[in-house]
Amino acid sequence: MKSNFNHFSFGLDHRLTAYKSRKRKTHGRPYAEAKASTSLSQMEIEGKMGLAANYYSKPFFATGEHVLAGEGLKVPFNISTINLGQSKNVSFTYAEIIAMADLYKDFNQMANAPDSELRKLRAKIRQSRNYYDKKVRGLPKSQWGSEPSDADWDTITNKRYSQLAIENFAHFAPSSKYNVGDHKASWEYYHEKAMDVAIQGAVHRQSSPLENKMLAINAFGDHFLTDAFSAGHLFNKQLVIDTFNNNMTGSKAITLFTNVAKWIYNDPSFKQVVTKFSRYEPNKSKYIDPDFKTPKMFVHLLSGIHSKRPEMFGKTAIAKIIHDKLNHLKGGIPVTNNYGDKWNLRGDGTLDMVTLNIMKKAVEQSIKNLMDAPTLDQNAYPDYLLDLVWGYVPRPTPQGQGTINRYIVLYTNPDNTQLAMSIAEIIRSNLDFLLQKLLDEKEIRKADDTFLGDAADWFYENVIL
Repeated sequence: MKSNFNHFSFGLDHRLTAYKSRKRKTHGRPYAEAKASTSLSQMEIEGKMGLAANYYSKPFFATGEHVLAGEGLKVPFNISTINLGQSKNVSFTYAEIIAMADLYKDFNQMANAPDSELRKLRAKIRQSRNYYDKKVRGLPKSQWGSEPSDADWDTITNKRYSQLAIENFAHFAPSSKYNVGDHKASWEYYHEKAMDVAIQGAVHRQSSPLENKMLAINAFGDHFLTDAFSAGHLFNKQLVIDTFNNNMTGSKAITLFTNVAKWIYNDPSFKQVVTKFSRYEPNKSKYIDPDFKTPKMFVHLLSGIHSKRPEMFGKTAIAKIIHDKLNHLKGGIPVTNNYGDKWNLRGDGTLDMVTLNIMKKAVEQSIKNLMDAPTLDQNAYPDYLLDLVWGYVPRPTPQGQGTINRYIVLYTNPDNTQLAMSIAEIIRSNLDFLLQKLLDEKEIRKADDTFLGDAADWFYENVIL
C-alpha cells in the first residue's frame, strides 16, 4: 500500500497559527491567557492550585512505551502495515509510528526520510518495544534485554534526536505567552489533518493510498496524545525555565555552580567526571588556559555557559530534574480525567498497566474518529471528536497539583543543595555526550599538559581568579 506524501505539505511550525483561528477548549475551560511573565515566586506557585487546569503535560515516554499504547486495539482499519520513506515502501505498524515524533521534527520529515535511516530506526524501535513490553508485564528483569541508548538514536539521526530533545516545546504544556507550540495543539493539528484525509477518501472512494496517508498522519499525531500520560510531564516547561532564570540573580548562579563543583570534586563517586574533564581546558583564547583539575575552573566553565546562554540550564537540566523526580515519585501523582477515572499516574520508564489501558482507550478513540468524521456535520465535528479523545487525558487532582508545585519551587531554587547534586548527577550520567558537545561548540579544547601549561594553570587559578 503506497501513497504520495509529497503533496500533503504541513509541519510543526504551522500548528499554532492553524489553531488560533478557532476557540479551543481544555476540559471545558478556555486556555489560560498569559498577560504577564509566567515565572512564579514560591508564594504564587503554592497559591495557584488551579494551575493544572491550564498547564497540561509534556513529552517523552520511552520509545517502546509509546509503541505499546497503539497495540491490541479494536479499530475499523488495518493498522499493521503503513508505508513511509522516499520509496514509500518501508513498512511500519501504526503503533511504531506513534513513537516517531521524538525522532522527526514533523510529519513530512518522517514520511519522506531516507529508507536506510527508517529501517535502522525501525529496528531500534522494535528493540525498545520488546524491552518495555516485558517490563510492563512484570517479567523478571533478566528477561527484559537491553534498551537502545540516547547515543543509538543520535547516531542514526545524525544528532537530530538530541537537538529535538532540547527544543521540544511542542511536546509540552500550553502557554499562550510563547509561540512555541504544545502537545495538545500538536495532537489536534495532526488529528484534524487525518480526519480531513478521511473525508477526502470517503468523497473520492479511493481508500488504499488515502487510508495509508490518513493513518500515518494520525499515528504521528498520537505521539503527542500519549505524551500526556506521564507524571513527569504535568508541568509547563517555559514556566519552569522562567522561574529558574529569575531566581538566578546576583550571586545565586555562583552559589549553585559552586555547590555543583563541590559534589563533583569532593565525592569519590564522581572521580571519573574529574578525570575526564581534567584532560581539557577552556577554549577562550589562543593562549594557554588552565584545565579543569580544580573546582574553581569548573565553576568558571559553568558560569560562562550560563552567562552566554542563560536558557540552557533551564531547558535541559532543570526541566529534566523535575521531570525525573515526578516520574519516580513513590506512589505516583493522583490524577483524574473527564471520564471519571481516578488513579495514581507514574512516569515514562515506569509505565504500568493501569495507565497503559487508559492510554489505549485514547488512541483507540483517536482512530475510530477517522471512521466517524465523514458522517458528521463538517462545521461541528472537530471539537466533538477531539473531546471524545482528550477526555481520557489525566490532570492532577488538587493534592497532585500541590506535589507538582512543591517540586517546581524546590528545584528552581539555586540555594538548594539537592538541586546542585541532581545537576552533578546529570553531568555524570551524560559525561561523554556533554564533553563532545562542548568540544563541538568550541567551549573547551584538549589541555596543554607541558610544564609551561601547568605553570599557566597555577598562575590563572591562583592569581587571576
